[in-house]
Amino acid sequence: MSLHPIIAKTYADEAHRQGDLMWQSTRNLSKVARDEDTDTYHILVSVGPTVWHDLANTGGFGYYLDDSFTAPTGQNVTTHATTFTNLIVNGLGNLREVNPPGLLVPMYNVTTSKVWPIKLDDVLNVRIQFTAANYAGSSPYIVIQMDSEGPFGAFISTTIPLLKAGDDQPVLFDFSAFVGPDWLANGGTIQVRYDGTGSVDLFNKAIQVQRTFSV
Repeated sequence: MSLHPIIAKTYADEAHRQGDLMWQSTRNLSKVARDEDTDTYHILVSVGPTVWHDLANTGGFGYYLDDSFTAPTGQNVTTHATTFTNLIVNGLGNLREVNPPGLLVPMYNVTTSKVWPIKLDDVLNVRIQFTAANYAGSSPYIVIQMDSEGPFGAFISTTIPLLKAGDDQPVLFDFSAFVGPDWLANGGTIQVRYDGTGSVDLFNKAIQVQRTFSV
């Protein structure tokens, strides 16, 4: 039998507990339900206002902020027509993780720049943000992608035009995607490519990963 960690959520009173639809409660002392397909055991215990809930198949959140807050301390990316560079977000500015118990790796690896999912067919929302500065050229732009090293290359990609003549330009890319076999096996590497004159400085970099759905 698989063993899964259990956590507790405590409410101020019964009314607050009944009003929280995300957390199931039971009047029984304990209840065990088995899912034959996944060999997962869910245990719910209700004692007073405290609800125990198995999080083996739910939840997951991570926020990672780089400690480069000005252009000179940021990541410098040289222009290139085809080559991508990993977006480095070291988590030294701030790091907050609320992951399911038993998860062996964080949802984002600050060393490899990889977003790591938990289960096949999960849905993850990923938010990437940074400030671009000191770029140049007639029509400079940045391409952001996530590459899972599958047969078709990057499966998430967007192009952001840089329109402020080299001045600070905030960039935000937000997407949701379901987890396929390649992403689950290899992780998803967050990468950028700059097309313009010279290079661009990237700072105020942050990545947020949230698990929004799980079967």
